[in-house]
Amino acid sequence: MSAPINDEAPGVERPQVALSLKAAETRKRNKHRIAQQRSRPSEPGRGKQTTRKRAAQRQDNTRIERSDPESADDGAPDSLVPDSVFCAELGGISKMTLARYDNYPPDPDFPVKVKRSGRSYRFRSHIERYKGKLLAVAVRSQRKRVALRQRHPTPEPEPREAHGKAAR
Repeated sequence: MSAPINDEAPGVERPQVALSLKAAETRKRNKHRIAQQRSRPSEPGRGKQTTRKRAAQRQDNTRIERSDPESADDGAPDSLVPDSVFCAELGGISKMTLARYDNYPPDPDFPVKVKRSGRSYRFRSHIERYKGKLLAVAVRSQRKRVALRQRHPTPEPEPREAHGKAAR
């Protein structure tokens, strides 16, 4: 039996072995770093606890308390309403439409946007005033339509003659 042929000098590692040893050392160092980060959760930005806190904060920010429009005049400070609720109150308009209204308001009484922590809100009192104005305009136009119909009623359509084979 012959010994395997090794054309390299003893003590010299092949490049593949050197790379795998280096990768193993890197993995070991990374595991050590991760273990250190998990052992210091009180430090800001480290460990799973801070991500849970952030997730809880996001969850709290998405929760919306609907304010009561009737209690707007009780002297309490005005509440802020998120844009998503405002869109729903205006008949389900999209946020893109709302952005267009912000840039080019359809009405001078359109509620002004308030930016807070990167989010957009509107004051409840301004929203209620604007919705009241929209309602007044709708009632006025409906009354005009009714008055116009009373003055000029639509004529009854004349009965049509039947067409086709059965009518002959």
